[in-house]
Amino acid sequence: HTHITKVSYPDADSLARRFMNCTPTTFANSLVNRKIIDIKRHGKYLWFEMADQQPLTPIFHFGMSGGFRIKSAPDVTYAKEIKLVKMKAKNEVDGQCESFVYDEQLDADLSWPPRFTRIRFTTATGHDVCYTDLRKFGRFHLVDSITPLSCLPLSKLGFDPYLDMPKLEKFIDLAQSYRSASIELKALLLDQSFCAGIGNWIADEILYQSSFHPRKRLNTLNDEQLKLLHKNIDYVIRTAVDAGGNERFPREWLFHYRWTNKRETEDYYKLAIKFDTVGGRTSAYVPQRQKLSNVEQQQVDVKLAAKERKRKSKEKTEEEDSVDEENKKIIDSADIKVSKRKISIKKMISTDSEVNEPLVKRKVPIAPSVISNRPQRAYAPGSGRPSTSVTEKTIDAVRTIIEDDPHSTYQQIETILGISSTAINSIIHDYLNLKKSLCSRFEEGQFHCVFDIIMGDESWFYHYDPELKEQSKVWMSTTDPRPTKVHRNKSAGKRIVAIFFMKYVPLETGATVNASWYANTCLPQVFTAVSEGRETRGLRGLFFHDE
Repeated sequence: HTHITKVSYPDADSLARRFMNCTPTTFANSLVNRKIIDIKRHGKYLWFEMADQQPLTPIFHFGMSGGFRIKSAPDVTYAKEIKLVKMKAKNEVDGQCESFVYDEQLDADLSWPPRFTRIRFTTATGHDVCYTDLRKFGRFHLVDSITPLSCLPLSKLGFDPYLDMPKLEKFIDLAQSYRSASIELKALLLDQSFCAGIGNWIADEILYQSSFHPRKRLNTLNDEQLKLLHKNIDYVIRTAVDAGGNERFPREWLFHYRWTNKRETEDYYKLAIKFDTVGGRTSAYVPQRQKLSNVEQQQVDVKLAAKERKRKSKEKTEEEDSVDEENKKIIDSADIKVSKRKISIKKMISTDSEVNEPLVKRKVPIAPSVISNRPQRAYAPGSGRPSTSVTEKTIDAVRTIIEDDPHSTYQQIETILGISSTAINSIIHDYLNLKKSLCSRFEEGQFHCVFDIIMGDESWFYHYDPELKEQSKVWMSTTDPRPTKVHRNKSAGKRIVAIFFMKYVPLETGATVNASWYANTCLPQVFTAVSEGRETRGLRGLFFHDE
């Protein structure tokens, strides 16, 4: 347990946009002179638990290359061991087995503060802690709550496979009720709202151990295959964490053989490793081990062919835009030359008139402009953005923005990243396999309360005698959409109901909505329902408001 005495930013300007709901200054001020009693994690997020119980919790997301370094901590020692092993191997190759040569990279890695330090924390006990991030994909949030798991961005995360791996039955239910049953398995494992914490290589390792192709779809798995997937998620995560470093992973893992910059290689069993982009990320897999059925392969081939046609069409459009832009520049340049020639001729006429008396305008023949007499074509300026806008870096960046705010619009993403809406559309639909849809309504028995105010109101419910389908049919044009059914007859009955968030309380026949009914009948039932959904907090911090 220690107090933070100072928070500094070696490169604050470049880091400012990584603070999602606060400024660097606000973030630093929220930590200074506060005592850390614990460090919590869920998925790829980490936060500090503070002793003072103030509702200000700092949350960190490490992106792809972020992490904490503590001066003289074991991670530095371990990093040194790995470096020395690599140096020794290099020296043996060079024939220098007796002594080590100076390694500039090793020296830089073990210097303090480390390279790529973005935030530096100093504690009252003299500890020096640095947050490092090579690629600057990390994100920082400041949540106004002592229970950050109930607030965004943590509340939208799925289960953590290391901290809270669900039982098999629960896992199968989660998989079978997933919003997109046809999602590819690689994309499913990367979806943090389903399973929080799994990254690219871990997803590939899980599929490799399960012998599932990355493009295999969720709705093609039976219960036995889901059981195998459940088992290997747990196995890969726990084995990786317990090993304490990638040099200690099992030698037969795909992990050790995949880092070839997409060049084909072989796994531990001498089977060919291939690479494909699935779920927006580079996926390594072994076709001889991770097979698709004939039907599944045909579906994949059709999808890839459509994607290839779309890519070629896009490249052709961009090439035409580029040619049009060049032609426009040529024509503009030619028009400028013609204009200069006309000005020169006018000056010559003016000078000639001043010399010769009396003033007589002389007709000077001017050659017609071939360019100016040519029918002009309307040129639409191209976007000017290269076809390389869709890269792993931009895909990761779009994924990050959407994970932080699922309501993000194309315009907001375009403003943040500076890439075209066409590229954004391609990333979202072709690589991330996302679609925008309305949220489903709240269902009784599912408690989702993360608010401080619970709204309530009364509403009349009417019920009608059922009609046969033949009675409900209407005449309509063959080209019109099917109309919504309306009731033509008077309702058979009605009932007033008080509704508070996810609990409804009917009003008994002959009763009146008054203070007594609310206090003695309605609210006790509402309080009971809310308390059951908030096992750890009950009714604390809630306000009930009836409009």
